[in-house]
Amino acid sequence: MNLSTKNFILANSDSDVTRLLLGASRFPDVDMRLAAQCILARSKIKSKIPSWHLHPELEFPISLSLEQCSSEETALYKQRFVSEGIKMADLTGGLGVDSFFFSKKAGSVDYFEKNYELSTSAKANFEILKADNINVFNSNIDISFIDNKNFSCYDLIYLDPARRGKGGSRIFSISECEPNLLELKEALFKKTSSILVKISPMADISSTIDLIKETSEVHIISVDNECKEILLLLKKDKEPSAEPMIFAVGISKGETKVFSFCPSQEKKAPYTIAPAGLFSEGKSSLYIFEPDRAIMKSGAFKLSASSYGLYQIALSTHLYVGHHSVEGYPGKCRKIIETFPFNKQTIKTIAEKYPKASVSSKNFPISSNDLQKRLKIADGDSYRIFGCTLSNGEKRLLIAK
Repeated sequence: MNLSTKNFILANSDSDVTRLLLGASRFPDVDMRLAAQCILARSKIKSKIPSWHLHPELEFPISLSLEQCSSEETALYKQRFVSEGIKMADLTGGLGVDSFFFSKKAGSVDYFEKNYELSTSAKANFEILKADNINVFNSNIDISFIDNKNFSCYDLIYLDPARRGKGGSRIFSISECEPNLLELKEALFKKTSSILVKISPMADISSTIDLIKETSEVHIISVDNECKEILLLLKKDKEPSAEPMIFAVGISKGETKVFSFCPSQEKKAPYTIAPAGLFSEGKSSLYIFEPDRAIMKSGAFKLSASSYGLYQIALSTHLYVGHHSVEGYPGKCRKIIETFPFNKQTIKTIAEKYPKASVSSKNFPISSNDLQKRLKIADGDSYRIFGCTLSNGEKRLLIAK
């Protein structure tokens, strides 16, 4: 990137990119396509990769790579898989976010990327970021490339297969992603004993574990209660019959909460269903617990209740209640202040008493949006109204603060 382009990006960080492109002829010394892409990218990385936002000269040549790259929070989490000083490879380098954060702990990182433009920009960016222990290779990864004697052995190999099909459609199946882990796995295990792979947050965890017997750990990562990544740690020497550990990871406002378990623990955990009588109309002394999305994705419905001494409201209602607040609970805890049966009269009462509230439906006849419309209330943060079904089948509205 030349100096004119860099200065143009800084001077036009809040400008309309379309207007800038139309006026490109007025700035012959500026690479306007690159400038426009970087201006758009910088508006996104300000919150997604804040440490990179401090460097206006970084290049972002392909918008899709920015959309698909890890956030700073999830990249930092992945550092726990890297022992100090190890030699590792990132076979799907992309924008280079994961490689960069891996390099903070690894002795060396070999970055591989088949797209020439991306790999060239990544190399320039690593130099700007002073990540001098990253080696950049513009290479397509396939079995013949891995089997080649020039492909090194590593302590850890990382893969983030592309999850876009033809026309940009999203892909959830591991076998359809590129590169195909199932095809490469045997060749990779000749070069490493540990593989870390990022899969779609929409993937079915149980079937994935059944498909990949080397799965030693599964890490489900949510950021601000939105499921962002699922990571599989594969171990070459893992016994096929050994259970993997599941880690439900919630990251929010700089705090990370981790709930770990084995699938058999969830199967054996008791159901502790709350008696419907706890929710009699009027005031309440209960606390309501709403599990993080990572917990929900992990399937720890019974265990996340019994581990904290909580009651599940009903078998298919994944909300929990207790008589006390719980420190460190992997989700949100609120105090229930009132409960109402779901009928026309109480809808009118709630609208008058709580004109602003967030609304959530759990195992309820209508969606959260439809319930909010029925209640005729505006969005608000002070109160949360839960529409749910109790263990006796009764539909109930719980007002929490």
